Amino acid sequence: MLDNVEKEIDKVLSHKKYYAHLNIIKKRLQISREDYIKRFGDSDIPKKLTGRGWQRRFIQELWDGEQALLDIEAGKEPFKHRPGLHLRGFVSGIDGNLESYRIYVPSTYSETGKQLPLLVLFPTATSAAQPFIDSPYIRDYDFADRMSALAEKNGVILLWPGYRKQPDGNLCETAHLGEVLESLKGDYNYDERRVVLMGACSGAAMAMDAVADWPGRFAGLAFLNPEFVLDQTMPEKVMSQFLRRKEFRNWYMQKRGVSSFLHSKSPDVFIINDGGDLGHGDLHASRSFERRAKQADAPVDLQLRPKTEAQHLGAWDELMQWAVEQRRGDRGGILHRMRHNNMQDALTEQFVVVQGTAGFSDENRQINEIVDKIKEEWSKVCFGPCRVAKDHELRDEDLSNMNLVLVGNASANGIWKKLEKRLGVEIAEDCIRWGTHTWNGRGLAIQLVVPAPDNNSRKIVLIGGHNLSVSRFGTLNLLRDGWFKCAVWGEGDLESPDLIEVISE
Repeated sequence: MLDNVEKEIDKVLSHKKYYAHLNIIKKRLQISREDYIKRFGDSDIPKKLTGRGWQRRFIQELWDGEQALLDIEAGKEPFKHRPGLHLRGFVSGIDGNLESYRIYVPSTYSETGKQLPLLVLFPTATSAAQPFIDSPYIRDYDFADRMSALAEKNGVILLWPGYRKQPDGNLCETAHLGEVLESLKGDYNYDERRVVLMGACSGAAMAMDAVADWPGRFAGLAFLNPEFVLDQTMPEKVMSQFLRRKEFRNWYMQKRGVSSFLHSKSPDVFIINDGGDLGHGDLHASRSFERRAKQADAPVDLQLRPKTEAQHLGAWDELMQWAVEQRRGDRGGILHRMRHNNMQDALTEQFVVVQGTAGFSDENRQINEIVDKIKEEWSKVCFGPCRVAKDHELRDEDLSNMNLVLVGNASANGIWKKLEKRLGVEIAEDCIRWGTHTWNGRGLAIQLVVPAPDNNSRKIVLIGGHNLSVSRFGTLNLLRDGWFKCAVWGEGDLESPDLIEVISE
């Protein structure tokens, strides 16, 4: 049965219109097949699988795939405006990877009827060590089923947006949410004035970060036992380099969503807390947040519940009932993310790593090593590859429509050479110059974000040095560690080069 569904999906994958949704269904079925084989040693799925959550999840996934195939065969739209619990996908504009999310649409939904509220349920950060499609959130069908029943009862669309990387307050996480909401808008007609962000534990911190990036866009925040700060995933060696810098400490304190919320005083927040253990949405964190909110005259309602009651679905039901009543006012909400002039932000839009090939053989080899490391680091945190192109392969439209990560220098990278005079950066044997800045010394390396000369809405990231054989970079995981606009590195140790200067946005 499963083999037949997978084969039929392969036949219709040529439908570009349905490519992402079908691929996500197929990928999830393959994961479920592996689960089944581990239990029974057989990939032939019996028709009667009932009882356990994973079994019911498997049946639901099979039904979702088979129903889509039947609709396509009959010439019907297989995905849009469909009620029920579904796993869906989209191709990310950032790096071209296939991303997924889960959604429940109540039976009261109608394409032409009244728009329903959308509740966005964020995951907890600690359970996000695998891609979302293979995460505990997807595997826990029982919880999804129960939450779906509450969404049906309250007449709301419930969205599990998933994540691109293990959450740590990175700009990429809110960029991912934006892509999910855009994908969802193509399939369902929800009320954009009634989007409420929900979360338990560290899921609340993710919601706070979204509010910081989109002030005024969301109608409310509903939390169960919230934590308000996400742990950094930056390695100790990298962190220790930056901690000595005042710019990093200032950025680290300012980036937290709580400060942004208290400054903007919107939207309303409803919190249920059971006084649980430290580190897991403890009462101290909620009361501290409530106290700061009152001092800032921000709208927060904290409700205490017995532990047995708060950990029951009744608490989620209460949060949903509150969320249904929330509506974004005419506060001039920002419908596009706030932008930042740093490395992280440059990698939250469509980008391509441009590998220089115009140098001598040793230079090209060293550039290859840097590019390979960039690819490795991206795959490590984002569960998939990033786009890479050689300098002579890049098309003219890519130059103006994508953010570029240029690796090498003006003599070894053809695109860097083409744009050199307009980038405002000079890399010489004994110094690096950029604007009013000059850094003297041999073997220096630079990481820098500058506006694209032909399109100021696009960015160019420069990663290079004059002598690439001695160029050292404290990090090449710029999505995770790139809080800065410019970093200049000395030769130093291979694992921990000297940080000469760092400039924040």
